[in-house]
Amino acid sequence: MDLNELKRLHQETIAQRQAILDACSKRDDKSLTDEERAKFDELNARGQKLQSDIQRIEALRKEETSRMQGEQQERTEILEFGDWLQTVRFHPSDPALQFVEKRTAAGQSMGAGDEGGFVIPPRFIPAIREIAIDGAIFRPRASVIPAGSPPDQTITFPALDQSSTYGMYAGVEVAWIGEGVEKPETSAKFREISLTPNEVAASLFITDKLLRNAPSVGAICQRLMGAAIVGSEEDKFFQGNGIGCPLGVQNCAATIDVARNTATDIKYVDLVNMFSKFKQGGSSVWIASRTILPKLMVMYDAGNHLIWQPSAVVGTPGTLLGIPLIFNDQAPVLGNAGDLILVDLSYYLIKDGSGPSVSMSEHVRFQQNQTCIKIFWNVDGKSWLNTPLLQRDGVTEISPFVSLT
Repeated sequence: MDLNELKRLHQETIAQRQAILDACSKRDDKSLTDEERAKFDELNARGQKLQSDIQRIEALRKEETSRMQGEQQERTEILEFGDWLQTVRFHPSDPALQFVEKRTAAGQSMGAGDEGGFVIPPRFIPAIREIAIDGAIFRPRASVIPAGSPPDQTITFPALDQSSTYGMYAGVEVAWIGEGVEKPETSAKFREISLTPNEVAASLFITDKLLRNAPSVGAICQRLMGAAIVGSEEDKFFQGNGIGCPLGVQNCAATIDVARNTATDIKYVDLVNMFSKFKQGGSSVWIASRTILPKLMVMYDAGNHLIWQPSAVVGTPGTLLGIPLIFNDQAPVLGNAGDLILVDLSYYLIKDGSGPSVSMSEHVRFQQNQTCIKIFWNVDGKSWLNTPLLQRDGVTEISPFVSLT
């Protein structure tokens, strides 16, 4: 019998006892008959038992509530990513979760629930982003600006203006001064760089059965989410157009395009021409399409020597002209602009925003017993430079970004 029913019966015994007393009060002698006394005693005993049952159940419920509240207070963090995903899906009110609303660029809320999500705890982020260095080319080598607060706000900061008007030293005039000679006035020319993290989202569907298996869903989703984050970022850092997404090195104004010697081919002279236009730095790397491999493996220099001779035992060489060579599966195929680029990614800026965060919905494929998991985060990227660097002769240009076209 539930608590509400016990309380109802207890009130009935009280009303019945009161009715006996009211009937007695209307008589001259004001006394109970033997039958009324027996009925009253029976109701009184029943009422006492009901009151005892009610108190016992209420005490048990209070203890259970206190225990649950204590467990929630102790559960300040969720140790496994799979458990965290399960909590988001099945216990979204758990205090261990940190809710985040989806917001517009102006900062106005666009709603909650499916429109919002839950911030992935920072301790899970390294595992999600744990992709081999060959998989993530840009982020490990670029200049990354942390999210800060507020994380998605546009950040603007000064940079040297090294356009052709001001030269490599951004308008600073350098002079050797003799003893007693007046020092010349010099001033650097600055410009502003603005970075606004743009939202990007990726979705995947998993069965509810898999979602209930915390270790499995944690491992699978970590890998899939990591691949989605790295793949989408790599594509835009490389060839994004800057409209609602990062401006990739392939499209930035500082990139120097080197026309290839022969259409649909790559020759040694192309490498030399690219290298001559390149401003070398600490994070220099060739980024190439795998479709150029047949050309590289049979490429000869002017002395008719193979310049990139792989060994069947050791494997393909790791460098080209002394600079690391990395193959990017998202690069354009042989013969297209950007099938080979030479870059110093320390000149590329990445501004992180909020996220990654996760939201879930069981409604999209309810009949298939599948849950949609959406991961979303904010990021922007662009070159530190707004133009190639003009050398001392006033004619020759070099750049940390050189692309074969």
